[in-house]
Amino acid sequence: MNYRAVNRLFTLVIFSMPPIVGSATSVVWHGGALWCVFEVLSGRRRLSPDTAMRWVALLMLVYVLANVVSFLVNEPSLEMAYKLLPLVAFLLFPFSYSIWTISDREEVAYALVFGAAIASFGALVFALVQYKYIGMRAEGGAGNALVFADVACLAGLTCLAGALSSIANTL
Repeated sequence: MNYRAVNRLFTLVIFSMPPIVGSATSVVWHGGALWCVFEVLSGRRRLSPDTAMRWVALLMLVYVLANVVSFLVNEPSLEMAYKLLPLVAFLLFPFSYSIWTISDREEVAYALVFGAAIASFGALVFALVQYKYIGMRAEGGAGNALVFADVACLAGLTCLAGALSSIANTL
């Protein structure tokens, strides 16, 4: 398998999973991002020369540094250090972007829209089963009704955006 095929498959998986399996999506994304770090640091791939990506990465780095400085200034403790862990995603962005953009952007967009469609239908089925047959409010794989509703709506909006864009014309 080449990078292009892996990127399409990875995009499909990442965008189809959230309502159904919840936070497992984050584990898969971070695993992929760590692979991208390995690819760049081993020299097999290089960081993207895209100027916009570099500016966004710089702004993310400034955000991470501001959070770390704030943590250090406000009586740091090991018990509170776990709150810095979500910042890792911002640090991984330039690496994952560099590998993800090897693929044709249109192919990745197709995978994204198709994955969002899978997520939308999966969320609908999950919600119906949880509400109708189990007798609980729909929480999906997130285990939280508000997060599930947000993710399901975002998947639906992504499908709508794909339908209204030129992507839908070529599917």
